[in-house]
Amino acid sequence: MAEPAAEARRIVGKVQRAPYPTAEDALALVDRLKRERKPERALEAAIHGVQQFPVDVELLRQTGSLAEQLVGDEPDRATLYARIAVRSFRRAARIVPGDPEIAAGYARMLDRRGNRDGAREALEPHLGQTPPHPEIAMAFATLAPGRGETDRALDLLDAAIAVRETIRLRHAQARLLDRAGRYEESFAAARRGNELVAISQRASRFRPGLLTATVDAVIAATPADAMRQVPRIDRRSELPVFIVGMGRSGTTLVEQIIAGHPQAHGGGERRAVQRAAAAVSKLSRRQYPAGITEWTVGDLERIHDQFIAQLRDLAPDALRVSDKLPQNFLRLADIQRLLPGARIIHTQRNPLDVCISAYYQDQKIPAMEPWDLYRAGLCYREYERLMAHFRAALDLPILDVRYEDLVARPEEEARRIIAFLGLPWDPACLAVEQNRRIVDTSNYEAVRRPIHGEAVDRWRRYERHLEPLRRGLAGLPPE
Repeated sequence: MAEPAAEARRIVGKVQRAPYPTAEDALALVDRLKRERKPERALEAAIHGVQQFPVDVELLRQTGSLAEQLVGDEPDRATLYARIAVRSFRRAARIVPGDPEIAAGYARMLDRRGNRDGAREALEPHLGQTPPHPEIAMAFATLAPGRGETDRALDLLDAAIAVRETIRLRHAQARLLDRAGRYEESFAAARRGNELVAISQRASRFRPGLLTATVDAVIAATPADAMRQVPRIDRRSELPVFIVGMGRSGTTLVEQIIAGHPQAHGGGERRAVQRAAAAVSKLSRRQYPAGITEWTVGDLERIHDQFIAQLRDLAPDALRVSDKLPQNFLRLADIQRLLPGARIIHTQRNPLDVCISAYYQDQKIPAMEPWDLYRAGLCYREYERLMAHFRAALDLPILDVRYEDLVARPEEEARRIIAFLGLPWDPACLAVEQNRRIVDTSNYEAVRRPIHGEAVDRWRRYERHLEPLRRGLAGLPPE
């Protein structure tokens, strides 16, 4: 476990710890830190425990699971976390080869790193289990379409759902049925999965309309006259590039194109703008978003310099570093005030395709409400309303990229993107399937393939079910 431990110290810092009396004490600390929502510290505690108790399977499992979680939560360090997860799961699998959860975790991480054959081999001993473990069924469902094993994967999912129906299993089933061309069955599975999502949202007391309230507040805080009159900071770094839009609009593909350039770095879905805005609001003692126009130049410059320093640490040789968090469309005013040299790439796609694609995903953004097609349409209108406001109120450079144009004319559109970044053209930008960086997206299998247009007009497969979505997009009342 020496190599993962060394990498973890690079990530979380070397913290001196006294030896744990027992493995159970180490696990107790890991559990406490997880409950406190401190996953990095929990990972460090788990690795420290493995150093003392190198054959403790539960410590290895916790190390792998925490590192896998952090791959998505901390894209700046995703590659290092992925290595830790792979090595931890692999060691645990050697100790207990019959544990399906460990095998599934190992397979997921091998798959995310592009080793699909290794992932399939890790799952093989568990595929005959009756009933199948749900994690094995889920992991196999991701691999199956590319290997001609869709029918077998569907059988596994059916058997797992018969034991215990979950949101993730239903969505996996829906996506596989879609790939198999069984569209009515696919939509029925997706609808059932989203019924389960709605139940969970009601249980968590989620309030519908959150995006509308957020957009109202941001528009009120950033009138065009005020945004034109605020003092500008004396800083202008061209390093940051933000790829924004509604989720499922092509942000990942655009970033893969940029990341292929030798002078650029794909930073993934970072939360850096959110953290920076919170920091400057705290320094200026102003509420967010109401106080955006009242942020002081001194506070803005301080946070700007920290932001750019962090980007340079992330990719010291890069001339451009991208952030593809789609919902940064809510924070374009923050970006103009904090990072006036930044470029914005705004991805767009047929709203019917955006919403139906989001309807099929496990990872739901509550503010977007994609588990309800009518409300998904209303939320899309709110996104369009805010973007129209920002176009009138801000002077950031924004390049619009339509997904349909990108997949129909990839070189033409990719050249336009790279030219917008002020970089020379490089053919490597089109070889997106050869880019082996860890990709933070709910559909990472798709970005391992060459650029294709198979998802264009996907909505037509489900047209007879989309009247609620159409009404939401038109702003009409529900039927």
